[in-house]
Amino acid sequence: MPHGPCTRPDQHLRPGFPGMPQAAMADRFDVLEAEALDRLSRDQEHIAGLHKRMRYLGVAIVTKAEGEINEMHIGLGGTMSALFLRQLAPKAHRGLEGRVKAGKSAGGISYGYRLDR
Repeated sequence: MPHGPCTRPDQHLRPGFPGMPQAAMADRFDVLEAEALDRLSRDQEHIAGLHKRMRYLGVAIVTKAEGEINEMHIGLGGTMSALFLRQLAPKAHRGLEGRVKAGKSAGGISYGYRLDR
């Protein structure tokens, strides 16, 4: 199912994110600030689209880590974020597998059990 401009799965967890483009169109802000570009999104297509929309609306994207964002940040940063995500899943799986082999919980409480410290 295709995603609209603000319906990507990673966005619903970020308060205020879905209404941001509408607020930018209503001239409610002229600078979008973030800690780093990957805090807005790690999806290369999504961050490129966000940058394009904000630039069209005259809204600068500025991050603490990179400063004012330009096309170079979008291209290189998006690629690096995509690689990071691709490498993260197997590492997380190995870590959880190691915990289970050590007799520890891999997270969460199994159905029907309760925590007894």
